[in-house]
Amino acid sequence: MQIQSKKSPIPSQLPDEKIIFFIHRHWFIFLKLGLFLIFMILLPIFLYVIIKFQVPMAWQYFSGPLILIFGSYILLVITFGLIFWMNYYFDILIITNKRIIEIEQRDLFNRAIFSVEIIHVEDVSVEVKGVFPTVFGYGTLEVQTAGAVRNFIFHDISNPGIVGREISTLYNKLIKLGNHNKNNFQNHKPYPVDDELLGTKKIDKHNSIPEDKSNHKN
Repeated sequence: MQIQSKKSPIPSQLPDEKIIFFIHRHWFIFLKLGLFLIFMILLPIFLYVIIKFQVPMAWQYFSGPLILIFGSYILLVITFGLIFWMNYYFDILIITNKRIIEIEQRDLFNRAIFSVEIIHVEDVSVEVKGVFPTVFGYGTLEVQTAGAVRNFIFHDISNPGIVGREISTLYNKLIKLGNHNKNNFQNHKPYPVDDELLGTKKIDKHNSIPEDKSNHKN
Protein backbone atom coordinates (compact mmCIF):
# COMPACT_ATOMS: atom_id res chain seq x y z
CA MET A 1 0.00 0.00 0.00
CA GLN A 2 1.35 3.41 -0.97
CA ILE A 3 0.93 6.61 0.99
CA GLN A 4 1.12 10.20 -0.17
CA SER A 5 2.11 12.93 2.26
CA LYS A 6 1.02 16.46 1.42
CA LYS A 7 4.27 17.79 2.80
CA SER A 8 6.46 15.26 1.01
CA PRO A 9 7.99 15.98 -2.41
CA ILE A 10 8.12 12.22 -3.11
CA PRO A 11 5.44 11.10 -5.60
CA SER A 12 3.40 8.14 -4.26
CA GLN A 13 5.65 7.86 -1.24
CA LEU A 14 6.23 4.34 0.05
CA PRO A 15 6.16 3.36 3.72
CA ASP A 16 9.44 4.22 5.49
CA GLU A 17 10.76 5.90 2.34
CA LYS A 18 13.24 8.70 3.03
CA ILE A 19 14.99 11.19 0.76
CA ILE A 20 18.74 10.77 0.38
CA PHE A 21 19.33 13.30 -2.44
CA PHE A 22 17.06 15.99 -3.91
CA ILE A 23 18.86 17.24 -7.01
CA HIS A 24 18.41 19.96 -9.61
CA ARG A 25 20.75 20.63 -12.50
CA HIS A 26 23.96 22.33 -11.48
CA TRP A 27 23.65 26.09 -10.91
CA PHE A 28 26.39 26.80 -13.48
CA ILE A 29 24.07 25.63 -16.28
CA PHE A 30 21.50 28.24 -15.28
CA LEU A 31 24.24 30.88 -14.94
CA LYS A 32 25.54 30.27 -18.46
CA LEU A 33 22.13 30.66 -20.04
CA GLY A 34 21.36 33.62 -17.79
CA LEU A 35 24.41 35.50 -19.04
CA PHE A 36 23.46 34.65 -22.63
CA LEU A 37 19.91 35.96 -22.11
CA ILE A 38 21.22 39.18 -20.58
CA PHE A 39 23.40 39.68 -23.66
CA MET A 40 20.42 39.02 -25.95
CA ILE A 41 18.34 41.61 -24.07
CA LEU A 42 21.11 44.22 -24.17
CA LEU A 43 21.66 43.73 -27.91
CA PRO A 44 18.51 45.58 -29.13
CA ILE A 45 19.15 48.33 -26.57
CA PHE A 46 22.62 48.77 -28.05
CA LEU A 47 21.14 48.86 -31.57
CA TYR A 48 18.55 51.39 -30.42
CA VAL A 49 21.26 53.76 -29.17
CA ILE A 50 23.26 53.42 -32.39
CA ILE A 51 20.28 54.03 -34.68
CA LYS A 52 18.84 56.92 -32.68
CA PHE A 53 22.07 58.87 -32.27
CA GLN A 54 24.06 57.81 -35.33
CA VAL A 55 21.24 57.65 -37.87
CA PRO A 56 18.66 60.15 -36.52
CA MET A 57 16.82 60.46 -39.86
CA ALA A 58 16.16 56.72 -39.98
CA TRP A 59 14.96 56.78 -36.38
CA GLN A 60 12.64 59.68 -37.14
CA TYR A 61 10.86 57.78 -39.92
CA PHE A 62 11.00 54.21 -38.56
CA SER A 63 10.92 54.70 -34.79
CA GLY A 64 7.44 53.16 -34.44
CA PRO A 65 8.15 49.85 -36.24
CA LEU A 66 11.61 49.59 -34.64
CA ILE A 67 10.22 50.02 -31.13
CA LEU A 68 7.60 47.36 -31.88
CA ILE A 69 10.27 44.96 -33.21
CA PHE A 70 12.65 45.59 -30.30
CA GLY A 71 9.85 45.22 -27.75
CA SER A 72 8.61 41.96 -29.28
CA TYR A 73 12.15 40.62 -29.40
CA ILE A 74 12.82 41.42 -25.73
CA LEU A 75 9.48 39.88 -24.73
CA LEU A 76 10.38 36.71 -26.65
CA VAL A 77 13.77 36.46 -24.95
CA ILE A 78 12.22 36.94 -21.50
CA THR A 79 9.61 34.26 -22.27
CA PHE A 80 12.35 31.85 -23.33
CA GLY A 81 14.23 32.61 -20.12
CA LEU A 82 11.14 31.90 -17.98
CA ILE A 83 10.56 28.58 -19.76
CA PHE A 84 14.16 27.56 -19.20
CA TRP A 85 13.95 28.57 -15.52
CA MET A 86 10.77 26.53 -15.12
CA ASN A 87 12.45 23.47 -16.64
CA TYR A 88 15.53 24.04 -14.48
CA TYR A 89 13.52 24.39 -11.28
CA PHE A 90 10.98 21.61 -11.84
CA ASP A 91 13.31 19.01 -13.40
CA ILE A 92 14.24 17.03 -10.31
CA LEU A 93 16.14 13.85 -9.49
CA ILE A 94 15.19 12.26 -6.17
CA ILE A 95 17.17 9.41 -4.63
CA THR A 96 15.44 7.73 -1.72
CA ASN A 97 16.40 4.69 0.31
CA LYS A 98 14.14 2.62 -1.98
CA ARG A 99 13.75 4.30 -5.37
CA ILE A 100 15.19 6.56 -8.03
CA ILE A 101 12.61 9.15 -9.12
CA GLU A 102 12.87 11.51 -12.09
CA ILE A 103 10.45 14.43 -12.40
CA GLU A 104 10.61 15.97 -15.87
CA GLN A 105 8.87 19.23 -16.77
CA ARG A 106 8.36 18.82 -20.51
CA ASP A 107 6.42 22.03 -21.12
CA LEU A 108 4.13 24.46 -19.34
CA PHE A 109 1.30 21.98 -18.70
CA ASN A 110 3.06 18.66 -19.22
CA ARG A 111 4.93 16.93 -16.41
CA ALA A 112 6.20 13.34 -16.42
CA ILE A 113 7.30 11.27 -13.44
CA PHE A 114 9.41 8.12 -13.76
CA SER A 115 10.61 5.88 -10.95
CA VAL A 116 12.44 2.61 -10.48
CA GLU A 117 13.22 0.62 -7.38
CA ILE A 118 16.91 0.60 -6.56
CA ILE A 119 16.84 -3.20 -6.48
CA HIS A 120 16.23 -3.10 -10.26
CA VAL A 121 19.48 -1.22 -10.94
CA GLU A 122 21.90 -3.13 -13.16
CA ASP A 123 24.77 -0.71 -13.73
CA VAL A 124 25.77 2.82 -12.74
CA SER A 125 28.18 4.97 -14.73
CA VAL A 126 29.37 8.55 -14.45
CA GLU A 127 30.87 10.94 -16.99
CA VAL A 128 32.52 14.25 -16.14
CA LYS A 129 33.84 15.67 -19.39
CA GLY A 130 35.22 19.13 -20.13
CA VAL A 131 36.87 21.99 -18.28
CA PHE A 132 33.80 23.53 -16.64
CA PRO A 133 32.29 20.22 -15.48
CA THR A 134 35.62 19.23 -13.98
CA VAL A 135 36.16 22.57 -12.25
CA PHE A 136 32.61 22.99 -10.94
CA GLY A 137 31.92 19.33 -10.24
CA TYR A 138 28.98 18.39 -12.43
CA GLY A 139 28.40 15.74 -15.06
CA THR A 140 26.19 12.94 -16.33
CA LEU A 141 24.87 10.01 -14.32
CA GLU A 142 23.53 6.98 -16.19
CA VAL A 143 21.57 4.27 -14.41
CA GLN A 144 20.83 1.08 -16.34
CA THR A 145 17.91 -0.95 -15.09
CA ALA A 146 16.72 -4.52 -15.44
CA GLY A 147 14.05 -5.82 -17.77
CA ALA A 148 11.64 -3.49 -19.52
CA VAL A 149 12.24 -0.63 -17.09
CA ARG A 150 13.63 2.45 -18.87
CA ASN A 151 17.21 3.53 -18.28
CA PHE A 152 17.80 6.83 -16.52
CA ILE A 153 20.24 9.44 -17.83
CA PHE A 154 20.68 12.61 -15.80
CA HIS A 155 22.71 15.42 -17.35
CA ASP A 156 24.52 18.29 -15.61
CA ILE A 157 23.90 17.22 -12.01
CA SER A 158 26.17 18.14 -9.10
CA ASN A 159 28.60 15.52 -7.80
CA PRO A 160 27.39 12.66 -10.02
CA GLY A 161 30.10 10.37 -8.64
CA ILE A 162 28.86 10.76 -5.08
CA VAL A 163 25.27 10.16 -6.17
CA GLY A 164 26.25 7.07 -8.16
CA ARG A 165 28.25 5.68 -5.26
CA GLU A 166 25.29 6.21 -2.91
CA ILE A 167 23.04 4.27 -5.30
CA SER A 168 25.57 1.42 -5.19
CA THR A 169 25.61 1.53 -1.39
CA LEU A 170 21.81 1.50 -1.18
CA TYR A 171 21.65 -1.45 -3.56
CA ASN A 172 24.10 -3.41 -1.43
CA LYS A 173 22.10 -2.66 1.70
CA LEU A 174 18.90 -3.92 0.07
CA ILE A 175 20.65 -7.11 -0.97
CA LYS A 176 21.94 -7.70 2.55
CA LEU A 177 18.56 -7.01 4.11
CA GLY A 178 16.90 -9.35 1.64
CA ASN A 179 14.28 -6.76 0.66
CA HIS A 180 13.64 -8.31 -2.73
CA ASN A 181 11.98 -11.28 -4.39
CA LYS A 182 14.66 -13.93 -4.68
CA ASN A 183 12.75 -15.79 -7.36
CA ASN A 184 12.71 -12.76 -9.65
CA PHE A 185 16.15 -11.44 -8.80
CA GLN A 186 18.16 -14.61 -8.17
CA ASN A 187 20.90 -13.45 -10.54
CA HIS A 188 21.38 -10.12 -8.76
CA LYS A 189 24.55 -9.83 -6.71
CA PRO A 190 25.86 -6.92 -4.69
CA TYR A 191 28.48 -4.87 -6.47
CA PRO A 192 31.28 -2.94 -4.83
CA VAL A 193 31.28 0.75 -4.02
CA ASP A 194 34.30 1.62 -6.09
CA ASP A 195 36.09 4.93 -5.66
CA GLU A 196 36.70 4.86 -9.42
CA LEU A 197 33.01 5.63 -9.86
CA LEU A 198 34.05 9.22 -9.24
CA GLY A 199 35.64 9.06 -12.68
CA THR A 200 34.10 7.48 -15.76
CA LYS A 201 34.45 3.80 -14.92
CA LYS A 202 31.37 1.64 -15.31
CA ILE A 203 30.53 -0.71 -12.47
CA ASP A 204 29.41 -4.20 -13.47
CA LYS A 205 27.94 -5.98 -10.50
CA HIS A 206 27.82 -9.35 -12.28
CA ASN A 207 31.62 -9.51 -12.42
CA SER A 208 32.27 -8.18 -8.94
CA ILE A 209 31.82 -11.33 -6.85
CA PRO A 210 33.89 -14.50 -7.28
CA GLU A 211 31.96 -17.53 -8.45
CA ASP A 212 30.97 -19.99 -5.73
CA LYS A 213 32.51 -23.29 -6.80
CA SER A 214 31.07 -25.29 -3.88
CA ASN A 215 28.25 -26.60 -6.05
CA HIS A 216 30.64 -27.98 -8.68
CA LYS A 217 32.26 -30.52 -6.41
CA ASN A 218 31.77 -34.12 -7.34
